[in-house]
Amino acid sequence: MGNLMTSTPWSVCSMFAGWRLPSDPREWKEKHRVMVAVRLFDEYDRDDDSLVDLIQLTSLFKNLALELELFFDVPEDARLSSDDGVMSRSTEIMMRYGRSGGPLKLTFIRFLPLFNEFFDQLVADL
Repeated sequence: MGNLMTSTPWSVCSMFAGWRLPSDPREWKEKHRVMVAVRLFDEYDRDDDSLVDLIQLTSLFKNLALELELFFDVPEDARLSSDDGVMSRSTEIMMRYGRSGGPLKLTFIRFLPLFNEFFDQLVADL
């Protein structure tokens, strides 16, 4: 399990700055996760169609993993934000939850369980 770098507070450069989140993501309650999920979904729904596609989802997950890496000592061989790891997790999750026919896109209601699953996987790796 990774060690929280307690000397490093949430940075003003972090996308989480000012969100009043516990500094240890393992302590985030449901309300914290939902707040982060809503804000990230809105941020990555760049075309404002209230849907997130695989490219947007992968980018969102990659940046979430990078943010968590800023505050945890993660072994080099278990980087949370590795392109292969994020892409394979994103694709696998999206394929399980994606709709049939046409491009895979998710509404927020369908995105939230994926976000929670991905977040749980990241936190389990700490």
